[in-house]
Amino acid sequence: MAARRTKVDDVLQYLQANTKGITPAEARDLFHSDRLADIIYKLKKRGYEIETIMEEGRDAYGKNTYARYVLKKDAAA
Repeated sequence: MAARRTKVDDVLQYLQANTKGITPAEARDLFHSDRLADIIYKLKKRGYEIETIMEEGRDAYGKNTYARYVLKKDAAA
């Protein structure tokens, strides 16, 4: 029986393929996940080196600060 695919695996695969990283809004749209920070935490515990870059933008409520997560080094196997 094949291993069950998880959102953690999906986000890792996305980070490996996209050097620009991922934001919480992108994770919500792509993977229906409102818990990107938790997924990033789990990947870091597995040994992946992931950088957090804080960015500013605007939304309907004004100025907004959000994180962008970028895989720096594919250290884990």
